[in-house]
Amino acid sequence: ACFKLVRGSEVHSVELIVDPGQSLGLMIRGGIEYNLGIFVTGVDKESVAERAGLLIGDQILEVNGQSFLEVTHDEAVSQLKCHKRMVLKVCDVGKIPHSCSTLDMHWPDTPHRCCVAALQMVDEKARCVLNKNEFNTLTYYLDEYSAKQMTIEAFVAVLLELLNTPDKHTLFTELRELVAMEDRARFDELVYRRDQYSSRVGHHLAYYYYENDFDLYY
Repeated sequence: ACFKLVRGSEVHSVELIVDPGQSLGLMIRGGIEYNLGIFVTGVDKESVAERAGLLIGDQILEVNGQSFLEVTHDEAVSQLKCHKRMVLKVCDVGKIPHSCSTLDMHWPDTPHRCCVAALQMVDEKARCVLNKNEFNTLTYYLDEYSAKQMTIEAFVAVLLELLNTPDKHTLFTELRELVAMEDRARFDELVYRRDQYSSRVGHHLAYYYYENDFDLYY
């Protein structure tokens, strides 16, 4: 990959080339639906975005000549994903306005700190399967867990209550990547062993009703 950074006093241009197998490593917030521009909220370590010089707090004004001042969050994500060669015009604002357009969790600076890519996966999946209130609820409890205000048991209990349909339940795969390594075994026990137990119970119930001529299956 090669990069070219031309800085001005406030607005500057950044050229990025994403080679095969590389990740842009960028998390954004905002969109016209939130009355916000598009802001950088996370930059993955040693990613294309970091090496190009993008910083948290940068506002993306243009991508390949297309204005980002009046785009939706999804449109911005789509544009950043589909191009492998981009010239971004950005402004170093230095702060990030509040918005619920993306998961913005303050993970502690530990060896188990979650990477931007994992947060992005959760963000994209959650916005597909959750409504706005559910999304905000998930964001709140992720913040609480990341700040060590909740035990893993309490965190999983809330998630099981929130992710109460088959589609929502699939989020556990992505959420597992945000769980601290020391909590992973307990997370797996609470989530996946529960699923196995429920499956076994369902199987035995179906067999019981079949043997007793009940026209009912689980």
